[in-house]
Amino acid sequence: MKGRVISVHPELKSGAILFASTEVLRIDPTDYELQIAQLEAQSAEIESQQAQLAAQEENYRSSLAIQEESLALAKVDLVRLQRLTESNSVTEAEFEQNQREVLSQRQSVQTLTNSLNTLSAEQQALAASLVATQVGLKRAQLDLDHNVISSPLDCRLGSISVEEGQFLAAG
Repeated sequence: MKGRVISVHPELKSGAILFASTEVLRIDPTDYELQIAQLEAQSAEIESQQAQLAAQEENYRSSLAIQEESLALAKVDLVRLQRLTESNSVTEAEFEQNQREVLSQRQSVQTLTNSLNTLSAEQQALAASLVATQVGLKRAQLDLDHNVISSPLDCRLGSISVEEGQFLAAG
């Protein structure tokens, strides 16, 4: 726990007797509250990115289904044109043009498949980032909960060197 001391018990003097659970001093919670707000905003941002990726995945899957149907139709058309080419009903150029269309459709399907694979990795990275942010949030909350220092038991104080306004280092 570190921070500026904002409150000191009036009896916090050498030789004074304090009872258990007496609030001895209070450290300014502002830094911890700001850290919590920042981490909560970061969590919300990550959750928003996860929702955006989920929507993007759904869009890619829908587009992929359409492209796969289109590829299947192009393949059927290619087979038909191949038969027509063999009987000289269609020119070789028309058949080659249809082959290009099939290749183009395959490329579209592959591009969408690659995009879906990339999304999966992004989703995993965001999930890990969210876990790290939530751990940081719990740590900040613990630090905030410890900004009040109380006497753990009845005691007589030895030498004391803490004043209001003083900055305490961690430890």
